[in-house]
Amino acid sequence: MQTSDNMESDFVIRDATPQDLAARAELVRCSITEYDLEAFFMLFFQELTLHVCVLGGAVVFIFLGGGAGAAAALLLAVLGALGAGAALAHRAAAERLAARLPAELYGVVATRGGRVLGSASVAECWGPRRSGWLQALAVAPGWRRRGLARRLLAHVRARALVEGLESLEAAASSLQAPAAALLHAAGWEMRGSYHRPLLGAALTLPMTRMGLELPHA
Repeated sequence: MQTSDNMESDFVIRDATPQDLAARAELVRCSITEYDLEAFFMLFFQELTLHVCVLGGAVVFIFLGGGAGAAAALLLAVLGALGAGAALAHRAAAERLAARLPAELYGVVATRGGRVLGSASVAECWGPRRSGWLQALAVAPGWRRRGLARRLLAHVRARALVEGLESLEAAASSLQAPAAALLHAAGWEMRGSYHRPLLGAALTLPMTRMGLELPHA
């Protein structure tokens, strides 16, 4: 399946092939690791982190006799640990997702001149109905705001109908508000929300579950 657009005839949206796998995996990695800074600030302003900074500073300053410099050093150490933790967690998540691409139900790519600039991946979603799980949607940074993600989603939906899926499902974190807005604009509805544990229940990542109902016989 392949589509093109009169206004953007040099962009081609088509089904992914095994030859696209390396480029798609790199797009997936970039789409996750680019949120390192946002993840750092989100973790820093969670209640547990603030408590650690305040209580740790109090212990250093009051009970251990450290001055303001020692308290500042503690704060910098916490900041460094958070930054490293966010980066490592993102890279681990990116590698896990990239490793799942070969087992996908189907994939879609946006290309220009043979170069893969965007990718979407749908996996089998197990449950009472036959549904697809949109596990990845990524566009190369220099090619965003050109409608490629919207066209990828349209192709994902068209292919889902061919596959006989009853619905498409996805989840977007609070760091991915633009992605959630894109899905909503494409007709996806909010299914609910939950918190994904990062460090037990102490550090969590707010998630939004979204879905798109598909016509079926």
